Amino acid sequence: MTENTPISLQNTGTITISDLRDSYFDELPLEADQILALKEFDKIRVKKLSNVGDEVDFQKQYFDLQVIENTVDYRDFLRQYDYFNGPAS
Repeated sequence: MTENTPISLQNTGTITISDLRDSYFDELPLEADQILALKEFDKIRVKKLSNVGDEVDFQKQYFDLQVIENTVDYRDFLRQYDYFNGPAS
């Protein structure tokens, strides 16, 4: 981590996709694997939300994606990309 990384990210050890997105919008430098995690998560989000059948399914998928974005460390997300990128429904 660099000195420009927010203190909240330096102290927790866990850096979520949401943390990365905040840093990106705050124009803080991101490492290549962090940028990759953001891009891949966004691809999965579009894929999964584009393939839902109705509003109830959409809300469930959206909630599930929010949980992943806010709780899973981006490094774990990248290691388990195939799992998260599984079937759309």
